[in-house]
Amino acid sequence: MPKTHDLSNYLPRGSKIWETSSGPSAACIKHFPAFGLRHPMTAVAKSLSQALQPISAPKTSYLSPLPVQYLGSKNRIREWILSNITERLNCNKLVDLFAGTGSVGLGAMQMGMEVTFNDVQRYSWVLTEAIVNASKVRFDQIKTKLAQPAFYAKLFKGGRNQYEELVDEEQKIFRAASTHKLNLKSYIAFCQSPVPCSPVQEQTQAVPRNALITAYFANAYFGVRQSLEIDALREIAADLSRPESIALMAATISAMSATSSSTTHFAQFLKPNNQSAAEDLLNRRRVSILDVVKQRLDQLQVFGALGLTGASKNLTAEDFLKTQNVPKKAVVYMDPPYFKEHYSRYYHVLETFVLYDFPEVSLDQITKKLSIGRYRTERFASDFGYKSKAVHAFLNVIQLCRKKNLKVAVSYADKSLVPLKTIAELGEANGYSVKSLTVTLNHSGQGQPRHRAATEALFLFDL
Repeated sequence: MPKTHDLSNYLPRGSKIWETSSGPSAACIKHFPAFGLRHPMTAVAKSLSQALQPISAPKTSYLSPLPVQYLGSKNRIREWILSNITERLNCNKLVDLFAGTGSVGLGAMQMGMEVTFNDVQRYSWVLTEAIVNASKVRFDQIKTKLAQPAFYAKLFKGGRNQYEELVDEEQKIFRAASTHKLNLKSYIAFCQSPVPCSPVQEQTQAVPRNALITAYFANAYFGVRQSLEIDALREIAADLSRPESIALMAATISAMSATSSSTTHFAQFLKPNNQSAAEDLLNRRRVSILDVVKQRLDQLQVFGALGLTGASKNLTAEDFLKTQNVPKKAVVYMDPPYFKEHYSRYYHVLETFVLYDFPEVSLDQITKKLSIGRYRTERFASDFGYKSKAVHAFLNVIQLCRKKNLKVAVSYADKSLVPLKTIAELGEANGYSVKSLTVTLNHSGQGQPRHRAATEALFLFDL
């Protein structure tokens, strides 16, 4: 006979039933303590608290309704970028050729520009597709599917029932930690214990059809309950109509970024190596993915009410320029990768969530064992990320733009693979009048405490 659970055990403290009305719900996350933290907030907890604050989207705001912690994001300088593009290149249309999370393109939309987003990564396309079609989403249909407690009853359906005991054990650990009774050795052992059907274990059992994230990433990038929530959300998204499905996946991507057991990306996950690290992990893993998803959907609904629209493509930069009709008076904005640490590696978890294709896990080239980060074997590698290919990659894109008589704006940093003067020279060699502007920023240490000053350049290629 199946085990009967009190579903309230799986709801974070302070979580409320989500209303299924068409308007924004009252369950938006207001304070991190709503998730039951009883010990003083660490730096990680404070960071998470800030990441989970609701974001409004008035017309004058450039904030994304679907924030993602993203390397190379131009959030801090996008107003500077856009003001120079619009004033100096006299345009009212923008192609965000390497869109990422859509920061610059989103700002352009809110300025009234006609925007087309493009990125080769599928998770990026989902985020920007959700943004440009937010006004078309029937949010009430999504909210009905996510109403509690029916959602939590779904956690152990479709082959996910074999993870019930792990969730029970995780809940006991949460309760012990909340009363300062965490046993560090026991938690380390729990995190290191085999997860059923995990591809990093020597097991022959197939991964359940609707438990990919749990099998691959539970007790790694997410807690066990969190992983089950993500799988359940992905299953629900697959059954929705296209606009609603994309919106739910995009909201989940944003929630995964805010709550992951990692630094600012998914290259490697954090481990409970000491008491402080364990408490930080538990702070992250207590958070309900569902609650954050609901908040993100509320934000997307508010943004959708603005009625802004655009287009989103999922192509390489070269293929986009070869196959798409770019309108006159459009500027092609380029913010390509700066280094070899490809986005397909740093955000492989998000790509796997969207594709849900049960990928083979890559081997470490030195140890010949499965990679610590559990990366996908098939990952896109941009020529912009290789020192030997980056200049030629720039040349290809610039020539394609020049062939179509398109104005170009390029964001790039010094101390990157291609010298700044080379980019200007490539533009001039192809008949462009080049103007360069610079600003100094501190670049992230990619999860480490170190930061370094860098010069961010904006090249404006006029005809």
